[in-house]
Amino acid sequence: VEAAAFGAVIDACAKAGLPEDAERWLRKMETASMAPDAPAYGAAIDAHARCQRVSDAERILDEMRARRLVPNEIAYTAVIDACAKQGDTQRAASWLGQMVAAQLQPSAVSFTALIDGCSRMADTRASDGYSRAMARQGMSKT
Repeated sequence: VEAAAFGAVIDACAKAGLPEDAERWLRKMETASMAPDAPAYGAAIDAHARCQRVSDAERILDEMRARRLVPNEIAYTAVIDACAKQGDTQRAASWLGQMVAAQLQPSAVSFTALIDGCSRMADTRASDGYSRAMARQGMSKT
């Protein structure tokens, strides 16, 4: 069985809202002597983030980085969105900062997740600030 097959199963678990199963398949890759790749980790991060399991999504993203795999903008955005939806906009902003520090360009989706979280928390000052930062990069809210 190749990595792509494992990745497809992990992704299917994410889309079905089954984060424990997604992570279980990630671990099965390891027991099959197959190092999980970035797409497999990304799908597991997404699985936890979709279910608002922020700490688990962060743990897997940190594990991915510890294994010297580079998370992409989508992986970071999943964590940013989950944090923002829980109302933890400072944590979401921290992840946006880590994304930039990793030399990844946040997308309009990344900014919008944070802006929407700030708006839900009635933090118009932060929301406006992120909107301006997004506009400076030539993006508009999605």
